[in-house]
This record gives sequence, C-alpha cells and structure tokens, in this order.
Amino acid sequence: MKAPRLPSFVRHNYRFKRFEFKPRYYDPEKEELEKRKRYIKLEVEREKKMKEDPALERKIRMRMNMEKMWRERRSRETRKSNFRIVVILAVLVMFLLYLKTKLGI
Repeated sequence: MKAPRLPSFVRHNYRFKRFEFKPRYYDPEKEELEKRKRYIKLEVEREKKMKEDPALERKIRMRMNMEKMWRERRSRETRKSNFRIVVILAVLVMFLLYLKTKLGI
C-alpha cells in the first residue's frame, strides 16, 4: 500500500532568489556635459521666447535683478553677522582678561 499523497497547497517548491549585481558606470564628466547641454538648450528656448514677447523679456530681467539683489543682501547680512560675532568674542576675551588681572587667577 502506498502512502497517501499530500494536497498541492502543502507542497512547496522553493526557488531561492539569486543575487544579481549589475555594476553601473558613473562618468562625472558626462554628467556635467549633459547638465550643460540641458542648460544651454533652455537658454536658447528662453532667448527665442524673449524675442517674440518683450513683456516676457522684461519679466525675466526683473526676476534676475531681484535674485541678484537677494544674493547681495544675504552676503552683506552674513558679513555683518560674522563681524558681530567677532566683536562679541573680542569683548568677552577682554572681560575675562580683566577679571583674571583683578582677581589674580
């Protein structure tokens, strides 16, 4: 007499996943070249649009001027902040030296 067969949902045919590593080649020069090509293409399209519509040219010029002003303002504020920190540190060092001489530490 044969042993009874198990139903199909109990049997398992395990198939292990294989490790597949596909190395990728990264070329930073090619990446930079592609980025420059995209930028130049956008610039050419923008120039064409500006020739067709003077209002768009004015709008783009205004935006560029605003961005330039914001960058200059931010750098100016950063310089001011750094100068304040240096002054505060100098005053603090002078105060500590004064305390050291008065208290004889």
